[in-house]
Amino acid sequence: MNARPLALCFALLGFASCKEKAAPAPEAVPPAAPVAPAPAPAPVPVAAPVEAPVAAPAAAAEARTGPGKGGKAGPGQAEVELFGNLDISKAPGKKVVLFVSKDPCDTYQPALFASMTPPNPGPPTFFLEFFPPQDSTGYLCAISIDDEGRVVGEAGHPKNPLTFKGEGEVVFDKIDLKLKPVHPTRKAPKL
Repeated sequence: MNARPLALCFALLGFASCKEKAAPAPEAVPPAAPVAPAPAPAPVPVAAPVEAPVAAPAAAAEARTGPGKGGKAGPGQAEVELFGNLDISKAPGKKVVLFVSKDPCDTYQPALFASMTPPNPGPPTFFLEFFPPQDSTGYLCAISIDDEGRVVGEAGHPKNPLTFKGEGEVVFDKIDLKLKPVHPTRKAPKL
């Protein structure tokens, strides 16, 4: 006898007697308690030793520096904010550095309060926040540096030196810094 027809017959009989079973009904899940909407997240500051967010124009280059905690000045400190525009069209370089120094802008090794390197090319606006001692003075400066590490352009705030004194935020805004070419060029300071 040939086993093949017999196996086929058993397979058909087994298939014919197979019935689908319904899947078990899912267990009822009690409705969740209403949840209050989460508060909007606070802006996250970007911090670095001497670099870093902004409440100024949305595309501004930004920096926050200093020992202030939670964006507030500590005892004996001023919370200083600088807002403005930076024009590098007359003295373009590979890198631009914006800094606040205890020394005049043309100093070869300035003592810094704060500095930042805006993206190049990048937005022409900037925001810099730092926490110097109350009643201190400083110079807002910008330099453009070429591929060889030499200063090819510089600018200083026309009202330098600035005095950092006041309760709450000490704001200097509507600043226009226009870099001018430097001749002869000089080695860039370490900022």
